[in-house]
Amino acid sequence: MPAPETGDYVRSVTERIALFPLGHVLMPGAALPLHIFEPRYQAMIADLLASTPPAFGVLSINRGTETSDDVAFAGVGTMAEIVNRRPYPDGTSDLLAIGSRRFRVREVLRSGRPYLRAEVEWLPETVGPVTPELVAAARAMFERYVEVLRTLSGEKIDVALTADPVPVSYQLAGLVQLTRQDRQNLLAAPTAAHRLHAELVLMRREITLLQRTRTAPIDPRALWISPTAS
Repeated sequence: MPAPETGDYVRSVTERIALFPLGHVLMPGAALPLHIFEPRYQAMIADLLASTPPAFGVLSINRGTETSDDVAFAGVGTMAEIVNRRPYPDGTSDLLAIGSRRFRVREVLRSGRPYLRAEVEWLPETVGPVTPELVAAARAMFERYVEVLRTLSGEKIDVALTADPVPVSYQLAGLVQLTRQDRQNLLAAPTAAHRLHAELVLMRREITLLQRTRTAPIDPRALWISPTAS
């Protein structure tokens, strides 16, 4: 069982979910395209299609591989709801999933199915002490970040940021070029306020690095689909 992330979370009743470990941190609201070809994940998708909506948990691998004895998983992940599936005659399929709820892992389960499962508790989406000025500052810093990238690469990046504190905090976490650990820390942040404050620091860091190195990273745009308002 992974060490829990830091954060003051309200404990809730646990639920058992299917796990798809990846070398990737999925943010709520972000799109995740996948090609399913391994038999264990074909079995997982077949099991999930009986549920509504079909969904699985995406959990970042911190060390090792999912089948290795020394594997270490992140403590917080995101559910991925399947919104489109294209099956092929050989049993493989292409999926498009969208990040939805965050969860904290209580226990990883390795038996009973050919794929991993976990007992998880759902994490609340708390806004925290967010002011309009904080949201405006984060949006302005992102515009500056994009402008620096545009200057270095010559490529225009058009991204529409929402003004809603929770979604925009996840948008920024997915769009700015960050380390996987940076993204994991942002995913595990207890409130949107914590996330936005951290993103201001991270964007300043990235802008400084870009200006010093004069080198643009790989295309920073990420697939993004705004979640439907509940």
